[in-house]
Parts: sequence; C-alpha cells; structure tokens
Amino acid sequence: MRVLIDDAEWENLEGELLEEERKDLLERARKEAARSRRFIRDILVDGKPLQEEAFLSMKGGLEVKFVTISVKELVTESLEETQRYMPALLDGINLVADRLEEKYDKDALTLLQQVTEGIGWVVKVLHNSLLLLGITDADLGDGGLGTTRERLLQTLEGVLSPLEEGKFFELAYRLREEVEPALSDLRRYIDELLAMASGEVQ
Repeated sequence: MRVLIDDAEWENLEGELLEEERKDLLERARKEAARSRRFIRDILVDGKPLQEEAFLSMKGGLEVKFVTISVKELVTESLEETQRYMPALLDGINLVADRLEEKYDKDALTLLQQVTEGIGWVVKVLHNSLLLLGITDADLGDGGLGTTRERLLQTLEGVLSPLEEGKFFELAYRLREEVEPALSDLRRYIDELLAMASGEVQ
C-alpha cells in the first residue's frame, strides 16, 4: 500500500494491513503531521474519503492519503463555522423562550438542551482556538473575553433554578434578557479571533 501525507509519498507497505496495523499507521501519520504543526483532516483511500472508523475496519486499498491542515487553517475553519452557527443559536434561545411562554412541553426542554449544548460548543471552540494560537484572553481585543465567557456560563447556570422550580415564564424571561445578550457579547471576540487567525494562515 502506497501511503502519502498530502502529496508527498511517505511509506510503501507490503500486503494487507490488519486493523491494529491501520491504527498504528494513523497514529504515526498524526505524529508526523504534528512535527510540522499540522493535523490530519481527511483520509482518502484510493481517492475516496473515509471516516476514521471506516478506514480502520476496511479491507484492501492500494493507496491511502492523509490530507493535513495547519493549526491556523484549523482554527480559521472552526471559527468560521462558529460565526455561521451563532445566528441560529441566538434564534434558538428566543424560540425556546417563545415555546416556554406558549406551553411548556417536552419539545421546549429538548430545544433548551440543544441550545445549552450549542453554547458549550461555542465556548469550547473559543477556548481551543486560543490554546492552538498560543494566545490568552488578555491578548484579544479589550481583554474581556474571560469575563464575558464566565458571565455567560454563570448566567446559563442561573437559569436552571427557575427550570427546576417549574417557573417557565421566569425561565423564558431570563433566556431572553440574560442568556441571549451574554452570548451575543461573545460574537465580537469570535470576529476578532477569526481576523487574527485568518490574517496569519499558513
């Protein structure tokens, strides 16, 4: 099997690879990519993209190509996705509030859980982006990202109290008046971080 990392031939392996050997190959390719501060984004076998699980369990294949992405490209793509996702997430908060005011039901609770998970994902993307770029909250804009993030998480935690007490109108109010503005405040930091990352993409 011919093995490439991006367009450079890396190894030529004899015979059929067992699952453990494929795992080892993938791990070694990750380490090789990391030496250049890159991550594996895609796995192509004979030109066809495969998910990691499919690659590990497949049979055959004449060529595997690991397509990599630089740290800054990864950060840029993640932040662009976050930027696109934010309007839907903000709309979702208002939708949950509307549903709670109309009639509390299981759908409202499911939507609330999805919104909470979405906010957690946004916070995680910001955190990971800072780590990967090697910068701190203080290096970004007015230096208030850490405070803004903590306020959002505390506000989100605070809305659980009316939920547990069955005060759905209060929950709707707090989602609109506290959670939505706190999340909205993160947008400028996402924009600033994206400008910083995309301005330096390698």
